[in-house]
Amino acid sequence: MAEINHRFLKDNDGEEFYPITHVDAVQGFDQTGTDTALTDINDKINQLQTTIGTMQKQMDGMALDVISLAGDTGWVDYTVGNAEKNGAISAGYKCMIREVSVGFAGAKNFKLRTIRVNISKVPHNTPIAQLPTGFIDQTVRFSPAVSSGHTPPIVSVATSGEMKVYFPTEDRDGAQWVYGQYTWIVD
Repeated sequence: MAEINHRFLKDNDGEEFYPITHVDAVQGFDQTGTDTALTDINDKINQLQTTIGTMQKQMDGMALDVISLAGDTGWVDYTVGNAEKNGAISAGYKCMIREVSVGFAGAKNFKLRTIRVNISKVPHNTPIAQLPTGFIDQTVRFSPAVSSGHTPPIVSVATSGEMKVYFPTEDRDGAQWVYGQYTWIVD
């Protein structure tokens, strides 16, 4: 292919510039095809802008769904009576509860609930703590950690939120401590 020499126009300052012209000034140029092509391009631009707007609305809706996908109460303190709160392990976690919910609003979702117990001088079969109403849907029972050499007791929390600890016969002197965490799924 032969190389074509280009001539560049220069203005009064010696800078190159490119002249422009109107389509009517060009001989042999098919103007009807150009008008149609420009109209088609404008139509495509309008369609793309509409599509982008629709997609933005969908993404905004998804962002709201993602925000409402999970909820978390954070750790919430609960009341302890008849025992020494947070006295079992001084460097351990505190007596608290937490609920994390997962799922879309209006659809089937589930909740994770957690109880943390750190109590010393625990009496046998006596109410020692009160959890908030509605936190316990069904009675919850679990075995926490205890002093070494002792049989683990059973912590029981009734649907009313009342917490009791059941010790084996040899550990019912009220000098024991319980420390543990229990998590379950609520649907």
